Amino acid sequence: MAYESAATYINDVLKARIDGNPARAKLIGGVFEFVLDGDQGGTWTLDLTQPILREGAAEKMNCRIRMTAADFLALVNGTLGAMDAFKTGKLKVEGNLAMSLKLQILLDAKGW
Repeated sequence: MAYESAATYINDVLKARIDGNPARAKLIGGVFEFVLDGDQGGTWTLDLTQPILREGAAEKMNCRIRMTAADFLALVNGTLGAMDAFKTGKLKVEGNLAMSLKLQILLDAKGW
């Protein structure tokens, strides 16, 4: 399935995943902030200690993910690999890099 926008993916797909399996989301743990620049971008906080997803910046986070909304969309649609995005600077991680790797579980529909 191809997603139409980064905002739709975060607000609909990610929210449904954590709401549908909060116990599993808590196992990932941590507070993540997504900062997506460009058209249909924005800032979201994903608190997997609670677990909740909300728009806006995190007061305190373990890991911040920065990229363009278009690159994030390519990532979740499977046309851009996470490691390629990281190596080429399209994906920037601030804070706990190891924790960012756990996000792949949540972002991958097959893994969730």
